[in-house]
Amino acid sequence: MKLHHLQTHYPSIFTTEEAGSLGVSPQLLQHYHNKGLIERSSHGVYRFSDTLGISLESQIKEILKAVPHGIVSHKTALRLYGLTEEAPPHIDLIVPDKNIPKRKLDDVQLHPFAAALLKNGIIYLRGIRVTSLERTLVDLLRAGEPLSFVIAAFREAQSKKLKPKLPRIRRLGLQLHAKAKTNLFLEALL
Repeated sequence: MKLHHLQTHYPSIFTTEEAGSLGVSPQLLQHYHNKGLIERSSHGVYRFSDTLGISLESQIKEILKAVPHGIVSHKTALRLYGLTEEAPPHIDLIVPDKNIPKRKLDDVQLHPFAAALLKNGIIYLRGIRVTSLERTLVDLLRAGEPLSFVIAAFREAQSKKLKPKLPRIRRLGLQLHAKAKTNLFLEALL
């Protein structure tokens, strides 16, 4: 996943030093080069291959092999819904609080939830388990994202005819112990 992190920060050309600042060693750069994922432009200068084609969905599916009980959430879910162009700095996954992977995964942010709350508002989107749009908005509120950011995501969803349901947002806010933040959000929309 370091490759995703590198591509997020330097979408086209980058140096060995820039890669190193993100934790990508020269040996890992060589590995990516040998695999054809990056090309060497000149000494210490690299660029992503035209055939890189590492999509967010591919990255998520790869991560879910290591965390099969994970569910895509938060800003990563927003990106899957097409509601933000911002590349998330990491992949957000909600996981059962009793089954958190012990191994740290690069570029993955785990959000533990009680098992009873984990299954509320989960759908499949292009074969990936992801929080529903309403659940995503509530999770963003719970995580402390600015109200203006969550409102902008809601408005973008409306403009794309995704039609997030306000009663469902209110219900999820209660279930996920985010009543106050959810009420502020709903009041701001009116």
